[in-house]
Amino acid sequence: MNLKLIGVGALAVAGALAFWRWEVVATERDAIEQNAEALQARLDEQAAELSQLTAALDGQRDRAARLVEVERGIQTLRQTLDAQGAAQRASFEELKRNDQAVRDYLHRGVPRTLGVRYQRPDTTNPADYRRAPGLPADPVPIAGPPGAGDE
Repeated sequence: MNLKLIGVGALAVAGALAFWRWEVVATERDAIEQNAEALQARLDEQAAELSQLTAALDGQRDRAARLVEVERGIQTLRQTLDAQGAAQRASFEELKRNDQAVRDYLHRGVPRTLGVRYQRPDTTNPADYRRAPGLPADPVPIAGPPGAGDE
């Protein structure tokens, strides 16, 4: 009987140890499951953040592509404006040279022969202008460089 008692006691101790071990394993398993669920929730959250960041990156990439196109357009406009500016500066320089040539021509004296033909009487009476002899029909000489006969 003693042996039976020891056997039953050993069996009871072994059962208690097994039950205790089963409880420890069950508690560890529950902790691992909770940890796994927390990690899965964190992974899902990070995946959502990653998709948001991907969408934002795609938007930035599109904006960058549009900015590159705008920069190309600006460069084309700048080149066009530079070319037009150079042409305009050349035109202004030509106009200045032409104006200077006209100014130089107008500052020269009137040739004496031309001045005598178109000379008016020294009067302020308009009737005297009408009595002036008619202009000659012969051609007027072309103005040349100023000479000794100029006024």
